[in-house]
Amino acid sequence: MAYKTSTLGGKESKKLEIILTEKSLAKMGIKNSDSDLNNKVSTLLNEKFKEAEFKSGDMTSIGGLVGWQFTQYALWAVFLSFVGICAYVSLRFEFSYSLGGILALVHDTIIAGGVLLICGREISMPVVAALLTIIGFSINDTIVVFDRIREELTLNKNKTYKDVVNLSINQTLSRTILTSFTVFIAVVVLYLAGGIELNDFALVMMIGVIVGTYSSIFIASPVVLFWHKQHEGDKAPVKE
Repeated sequence: MAYKTSTLGGKESKKLEIILTEKSLAKMGIKNSDSDLNNKVSTLLNEKFKEAEFKSGDMTSIGGLVGWQFTQYALWAVFLSFVGICAYVSLRFEFSYSLGGILALVHDTIIAGGVLLICGREISMPVVAALLTIIGFSINDTIVVFDRIREELTLNKNKTYKDVVNLSINQTLSRTILTSFTVFIAVVVLYLAGGIELNDFALVMMIGVIVGTYSSIFIASPVVLFWHKQHEGDKAPVKE
């Protein structure tokens, strides 16, 4: 069960929205069954910030059933995005590339969502939007590397598959770092100045940009290389 309360107060009469879980209420010594929950939260705020002059506002509650339904929708959104990306990469390249890309995306999603939960945050709509954005960002960077591998396979037919992959990663490394660094700066600014509504979104994006950058190099490409290990010394079959 989660509660969303709003308080009004301060010299500028700004509205403050607070999301409370049962665990946070227990830490404050407030029972979730209290009818005047809103007033108690306002009282605690006024005791902490005496000049704020908070007043109670509206309160809405989200039950466990709604939370579970939301979790299902979020999982379906991520799963369907994986299926679509798998089909696209398989058609454009081949299945081994698709496998490498999907494993990298699973890694990115787990790390970004896991760090968020470790920080004590909750999965919300902005967080799901951030995870889907990370998936798109990461697979785009991975496809750039895959494209270069395919090009180098046709240009360097005498090189081993391992050499071609290493060459392709080195050629795209500067582009990967510059692109990710630019996006990271924008997301940091969003995290610092975007307000409470975008705070979770920006946090997940910051984590996702970091893990998405190295996953295309250290996860996706090695998986493709391992798949083609039996073709060591030969040009691996890649769809034109």
